[in-house]
Amino acid sequence: MKRIFHLKSILILFFISLILLPLHSVSQNALNDKTSLFDFIYQMEGTPEIKMETNIKKLVLNKMRESYQETSFQLLDSSGVAVLNLGGRIRARGNMRKQVSYLPPVKVDFKKPDLDSLGFLKLDKLKFVFPKDRSAKSQKKLLKEFFLYELYAQLDTTSIRVKLVDLSILHKGKKKYQFTCFIIEDEDEYARRNNAIIVEQGRLIASACDRESFQKMVLFQYMIANTDYSVIHKHNLEMVKFPERARVVAVPYDFDYSGFVGHDYAMPHNTYPIENVHQRYLFPAYRISELEYDQMVEYFLSREKDLIAFCKSVEYMNAKSIKENEKYLASFFKMLRKPKRLKNELVKR
Repeated sequence: MKRIFHLKSILILFFISLILLPLHSVSQNALNDKTSLFDFIYQMEGTPEIKMETNIKKLVLNKMRESYQETSFQLLDSSGVAVLNLGGRIRARGNMRKQVSYLPPVKVDFKKPDLDSLGFLKLDKLKFVFPKDRSAKSQKKLLKEFFLYELYAQLDTTSIRVKLVDLSILHKGKKKYQFTCFIIEDEDEYARRNNAIIVEQGRLIASACDRESFQKMVLFQYMIANTDYSVIHKHNLEMVKFPERARVVAVPYDFDYSGFVGHDYAMPHNTYPIENVHQRYLFPAYRISELEYDQMVEYFLSREKDLIAFCKSVEYMNAKSIKENEKYLASFFKMLRKPKRLKNELVKR
């Protein structure tokens, strides 16, 4: 009897595996390594396709409350074959974006047992950044923001990862939205990958930050004309404690208010002495010493050719956008070549 039962169990497991194999055969090698869902998508070649179905009207109606609702999630490979089907919950996310966009950026929450059954780690969140609307202009600006994440990764290894995806959103079986967007690495995902701790509680000041990475971050924000960040309030900065570093590292994200991206809703804070987001400005509290300034100018100038070359190499933008990006960066490097003028603005005496 025991042998018969054992044989029946084997046959049941075999037929279950046959059912699951067509759906997950592409992903088995990756899943055996116990990767996360974000990692799996991030490592896919090209721009993966995702299909989600949910009640769009309800999502929009409840976007300010950020209440969850059911959604389906399907991931397809480059040939259009489904490699993953999951159920989950979806809700709006973001601050200004969900106010200015009809369809808000979203967070999708999966069931941990479902992920575990597929061999994934139990990191159950995916965060999506959407274009502001259906227009080509909004799609262009989303790609510019995505580019800034990749550009920062050229300067600092602590950068947050992003991945372009082609997304279709269905409502009652009918496709209502189709656009390119990106997923952005969740806090828990980032902490796991770097064996780090995200500092969420307490107040931090600039002097508590790792100086070299802080200087890079500040000058990068100045380069892209972004003032929408704060150390004290942890606004658009992940404050990260890496085991190998004595001080906290400020890692930037959310660049939609930068002049480089240039959204029509982006306005500088009314206390800043600038009229629009295209004017570069550095907070007095974040000014750097003369020695640090000289070191950072030397560093950024040494990376100019690399950054411009990277700018020209991206394949997800058209020639016009690439030219605009190159021009924006070139204006920054032109300023670096006038050290006295820029030093008066940036250096704390």
